[in-house]
Amino acid sequence: MQLVKFIFICVVASILATACNGSSNTPTPTITDPECKSPFKDAKSTRNALIGQWTWIQSTINGRGGSSTETPASTGETRIWKFTDKEATYTVNGRLIGTYTYSVDSSPSADFTLSIVNADGSLFRVFQIFGCNQSMRLFNLSTSISEESLYQKK
Repeated sequence: MQLVKFIFICVVASILATACNGSSNTPTPTITDPECKSPFKDAKSTRNALIGQWTWIQSTINGRGGSSTETPASTGETRIWKFTDKEATYTVNGRLIGTYTYSVDSSPSADFTLSIVNADGSLFRVFQIFGCNQSMRLFNLSTSISEESLYQKK
């Protein structure tokens, strides 16, 4: 019985040591903004900075099959997020995909999260958001693959 307790304690200690090794699941941006002099500082200023039209520049997708980069030139798509103080719209090639409500919140595991909500109250997307000057990076937290997209403010 003592041996079983000892093995159990060793297994639990090993699991705790692995879980508490200081690593984080927070995405690290791979698309950089060399002009980043004033990053989003808090949820309220981030929400205010979002107001306007944001045009898609590129996405980096890391999945089981490897990594790929998409751009408007490679996909033939123009993707635009437009934020007002009350709602967000998303268009692809001028076609409205949807009109949503949104919120920006601080998160212990991410700097800020941007939640996009359908009219029926269901979640459309959740992003971790990093922003600087006239650019923002969105990490899609709604999928099992890693997708980071860069948008530029018009």
